[in-house]
Amino acid sequence: MASEDAAERRRTLNRLLFPGPTKDFEDAREKYGDVQVLHTRDFLYGMRTGYEHVISLGKGVRLLVTLQTISDPDAKGMRTVMCTLNGQARQVGARDDSVEATVAAAEKADSSDQGHVAAPSPGRSR
Repeated sequence: MASEDAAERRRTLNRLLFPGPTKDFEDAREKYGDVQVLHTRDFLYGMRTGYEHVISLGKGVRLLVTLQTISDPDAKGMRTVMCTLNGQARQVGARDDSVEATVAAAEKADSSDQGHVAAPSPGRSR
């Protein structure tokens, strides 16, 4: 419990002393998740196709990831990423911000606007 209190104090001090960088950090964490588990080379240069990458998730816990292929973007700017995670084939959808979508995206609910109501769970686009 004490470590949680210390972590919360640290986050509060960061917001008070460094509001700009802290907001940038929190926005990046919200958008990309916790990237500190990635190897520096994978983070800076991306993953290489056909090469096994090791991601350490904790003490004694490793995830072996091999990038197989990345599809061309569709009309919404989405790409399908095929990879293996610990030998199991996986398919992941990823938005490519460098491609302009030709299909209009649905508006998302704004939590700061009381007139917007967000869905309780994410839906699937068809």
